Amino acid sequence: MGEIGYEAADFIKFYEDTLDYIIDLNVSGKSSIMERMALVLLAKIVRGEDPGFMDLRSPAGAVLGCLAYNYNGEIFVSDEGRMVDHQGDPLFRVGDATKDKWTDVIDHPTTRACVSASTLDNQPMCSQCAFKPWCGAEPVFHYEMQKSVYGQMPSSGWCVSHMGMFDVIFRKLRDPARARCSTSGWSATSAAGRRTPPSRPRRRR
Repeated sequence: MGEIGYEAADFIKFYEDTLDYIIDLNVSGKSSIMERMALVLLAKIVRGEDPGFMDLRSPAGAVLGCLAYNYNGEIFVSDEGRMVDHQGDPLFRVGDATKDKWTDVIDHPTTRACVSASTLDNQPMCSQCAFKPWCGAEPVFHYEMQKSVYGQMPSSGWCVSHMGMFDVIFRKLRDPARARCSTSGWSATSAAGRRTPPSRPRRRR
């Protein structure tokens, strides 16, 4: 059976075309629909906040920010790691809720490997990348696609697609109409779709 899929470049073109369409709807006043990945990136870039997106952290959220539990109590670094186990590879299984302590999970060799692999300062290309403050590396993705939790960034579809999305977002921020839409509206909305209230000045005592 052959494989199906598409190239990262094709995805980026689709993403920009779709984002342009969505922004046009907003600028024209026809709709206030928003694109969630753009919300995540704008929260990080414009507001300097962590929207809780586990894959775009350094280190990534695997174990440190999320866990996945199977029906039998098995613990995995993430839901993606649980899916890898379902295919017959237990690499991302880091414990058992019926017998292991939290210290066993956090000290598991796989946990340590995922933390090391997704810390951008440990990745030669990532450590020098302009998008490093807002990006992340996903160890389960790279293991599945490149057979290493560290991956090879020059040929990583993850790297290409996310760099492409960052490029798209920054191009929109240079366009006055699109920048006004995203910075005044979208960036004030959390990645979960909730409007973030303005901060109140603190009272002096």
